[in-house]
Amino acid sequence: MGKEESQVDDMEGPAKNMAGRFIQRWDLYALQSRDGRYVCVHKPLATEKVYSHLRGEATLGTYVLTLDSKARFTVFDFDSADSWPALVNLTTRLNTNGIPAYLEQSRRGG
Repeated sequence: MGKEESQVDDMEGPAKNMAGRFIQRWDLYALQSRDGRYVCVHKPLATEKVYSHLRGEATLGTYVLTLDSKARFTVFDFDSADSWPALVNLTTRLNTNGIPAYLEQSRRGG
């Protein structure tokens, strides 16, 4: 078992589910600053940071591409208040066609 799989195995419940689906790289991550920008942290992502993100204490970003530049998923980011219905529609269509899709609301959309 690789280091990244063991980090996911050390987690529990929703954190383990989220990490297994969305975290591709554990060697670095992004942290949102107070002004809204994301800054790359060139340190390993600790599981406690993921828990902090889930508790709403910090906003993290992870990198979609693996070390060998592959992706397992795509993110659609709609930053307008009226975009939520379009995202719900897109998610419904994807799920209907057998493509797992997840929704998350944000301050500006989803």
